[in-house]
Amino acid sequence: MLPWLSDEDTEHYLMTYERIAQACKWPRLDWVLHLLPLLTGKARAAYVAMEPDNSLNYDCVKQVILDKFEINPENFRQRFRADETLRELYVRLKDLYEKWMVPSRRTKQEIGDQIVLEQFLKELNPEARMWVKQNSPTSCKQAAEMVETFMAARRSLHQQRRWRGFNHSSTGKSGDAKGSGLKDFDVDNRTLHTRSTLCNSMQSGGVSHFNRTVIICHSCGHSGHKKADCPVQNVANTHLCYELRSTVKLNDIELNTDTVIDMKIGNTLFKALVDSGSSQTLVRPECLGKLNMLKHDKLKVCCIHGDEKEYPKTEIVIEIGGQAYSLTVGVTDKAPYPVILGRDWLPYLMFAYREVPQSSTGFSPFEMLYGRQVCGSLDVLKEAWEGGNAREQTHILSYVIKMRGKLSAMTDLVSANMTKAQQQQKHWYDQSSRKRTLTIGQKVLLLLSTSESSLLAKWQGPYEVLRKLSPTNYEISLPDRKKKSQIFHINLLRPWNERKGSWSEQLWATKVEDEEE
Repeated sequence: MLPWLSDEDTEHYLMTYERIAQACKWPRLDWVLHLLPLLTGKARAAYVAMEPDNSLNYDCVKQVILDKFEINPENFRQRFRADETLRELYVRLKDLYEKWMVPSRRTKQEIGDQIVLEQFLKELNPEARMWVKQNSPTSCKQAAEMVETFMAARRSLHQQRRWRGFNHSSTGKSGDAKGSGLKDFDVDNRTLHTRSTLCNSMQSGGVSHFNRTVIICHSCGHSGHKKADCPVQNVANTHLCYELRSTVKLNDIELNTDTVIDMKIGNTLFKALVDSGSSQTLVRPECLGKLNMLKHDKLKVCCIHGDEKEYPKTEIVIEIGGQAYSLTVGVTDKAPYPVILGRDWLPYLMFAYREVPQSSTGFSPFEMLYGRQVCGSLDVLKEAWEGGNAREQTHILSYVIKMRGKLSAMTDLVSANMTKAQQQQKHWYDQSSRKRTLTIGQKVLLLLSTSESSLLAKWQGPYEVLRKLSPTNYEISLPDRKKKSQIFHINLLRPWNERKGSWSEQLWATKVEDEEE
């Protein structure tokens, strides 16, 4: 027999093993010894966690394995109630019934009480049913006592709590205090009425309604909203008032040069709207000329109000800033501009950006990342025109060696280009800079962020210069801070100029003593 597989049915495997053991006439005491080498994964972990006293009892080992895979009487009961019509259903239901009820260990009264308990739990509301199942009653009588205790504990919250999910009116032809209408389970009176009483009260014209704490939509069937607020149905805005606008031609509107650009379709120049937020490019039919549209295929466009519309689509080549792009566009005659550029052309723009060399490094971003120049659409077209031979197959080892050499050479080239670019940037920066020098012991102002906002900086001080580390870096004494000294760049420092003369000499008015008469 093959070892235990993780995706194999646990019951089928154990049943097959038992039938093989019975066919081989093994002693039942040896069944565990033959089963242990076949266990793997969770089944072996369940056996290892057993107590040593029961580790050689096959029934205990089997029960532990079934519990590990969460196969219990409740699972057998649910599978017993499965709705099937196959011929093999009889054998399977009989086996599930024996595993659920275990007739060899129970009497007829206990089996009947177990069936009544199942029906009793089905009649309870979800809250009470969950509470009763957590306490694991052994009989229907014990479950009924638990329900009474459960409802009595909540009597202080509501005067009358129903143990079912139904509610009944206090008055009616058959639902008054002395009638035979549905009273369900009244905690105060301890009365219980069956479903037959409910049906009789409805047929006799009694007033009855269900608990409507959960709102159900009559349009889509989902809970949480009413039909009037259903997001699925399309409600016509017939209650809205509007005023017709005067017709304005597009030529009379002053176009904004920031959002309208020139582009070409074929050899014709058109105005295109950019930064519209649209995810799809739309064009007018007159922009296509003699181009054929794909009539058999439609393009779905989601409008700003959430409704979807279908438009014919076609593939065209547009030219923007000397760069050609092939796009699949929608065709509509209601566009406010000849062309509305969406975000679908951004990947082509990013591709064009990544294949252009940068001024700082001298290489394109693609070449910096992969060590080779990207093969664009124009390169492919050039190879097709020139009719070049197919690329030769390169061995992986030689390719790696060449790649290492290229990366090493690329590093030197990038360093040289970066040094050249930094020198050029330094040249432009030094044109407006001035050389400044501070002496040790000189007082300076320091540009620091304020305590109110880290983004707001102001000149603070004065502070004293302790030492000079380089032509641009100085160590400053900070006696009012936790870190008593810190290094700052000279751009953050400004010389402190003391006031000339005493404070009394700068007053506009001075005190004059009274003269004696």
